[in-house]
Amino acid sequence: MIADRKYIYAMKRITALMIVLSLFAIGKKGNANNNFNNRDTIPSVESLRAAKDSLLFTTVEKDATYPGGCQAWLDFLSSHVNADVPLLCGAKPGSYTVAIQFIVEPDGKVTHVKGLTHFGFGMEREVVRVIRKSKQWEPAMQNGRYVRAYRKQPMTFNIAEAPKTKIKFSDLFSRDKK
Repeated sequence: MIADRKYIYAMKRITALMIVLSLFAIGKKGNANNNFNNRDTIPSVESLRAAKDSLLFTTVEKDATYPGGCQAWLDFLSSHVNADVPLLCGAKPGSYTVAIQFIVEPDGKVTHVKGLTHFGFGMEREVVRVIRKSKQWEPAMQNGRYVRAYRKQPMTFNIAEAPKTKIKFSDLFSRDKK
């Protein structure tokens, strides 16, 4: 009888503890994205524990910006992305819009670059490669201090249909005729 009471008391304490811990896991509603188990967020809790500030903002007072502004960012992307990658990897003709998500840290470094779409043909990998090469950003600000914030970058690849002209194999290696 006494053992049953102790067991029931222990189960009540464990249940209460689980409820309290789940409330902490849910977090407060607001601009900070503290639920790192969402499919739409990049990092896991383990990867962010090493970071100084684990809050990841989805909306901020001042967004992170690339040095030189939006046009400089678009110029950087268009000049560094190899648009031939999907064609070389066998993509069929059409329009493919890939989405890449990344975090701009409080020091302006770009981290946790990840493709959100999965078309393949090397498109996501190519945009991720270029975003990782970008220089330091001007970080986002919230309440007068620099914070980590994530950004999404869409990019569209337009694959045109290849011309259907037939070339003889012998024409590729024939010497100029005199």
